[in-house]
Amino acid sequence: MKKDKQAILAYAAGIIDGEGCIRIVTRKPRYGKSTQHSLMLQVAQKDGILMDWLYGNFGGMVYLKNKKTDGTDWIYEWRVMERKAAEVLKQMLPFLTVKKRQAELALQFQTHKTGAGNYGDGRYKPLSEHELILRNKLAEEVSKLKKEYRKSKNPNVVEYTFKSMVQE
Repeated sequence: MKKDKQAILAYAAGIIDGEGCIRIVTRKPRYGKSTQHSLMLQVAQKDGILMDWLYGNFGGMVYLKNKKTDGTDWIYEWRVMERKAAEVLKQMLPFLTVKKRQAELALQFQTHKTGAGNYGDGRYKPLSEHELILRNKLAEEVSKLKKEYRKSKNPNVVEYTFKSMVQE
């Protein structure tokens, strides 16, 4: 791998570790179909320059979203889905730290998912109960990791609360 490519992947992995979101989106069934699951990798920020950089290097889509109804809080969101998200995560995996396990589960999900759920000719095939359970389990594991709080192992970290800061 070229050094420039490694630098891009390492920088992008830092963005994903700090600002990114790895999700397995679950959509409830409609019209008699099975539950749908989709891998999503996204980053959201007020600064559009970083979104342009991610789009230029990895493709996907950039959205401009308004978070408030009065139109005062705009945010950019870069997003890649499904196979493209897995391809990006696979390239970044050696450089990820915080979200490495989420990425591994996401890759396991996407690898297993490929080919399931359709006949390959555009017709839809309901998923087996086993397949639904597996997909839901992986989605839950990724979600659980997103909520996990991990303390620093650095012995020099000082714990304090807002109250203790005011009293000093």
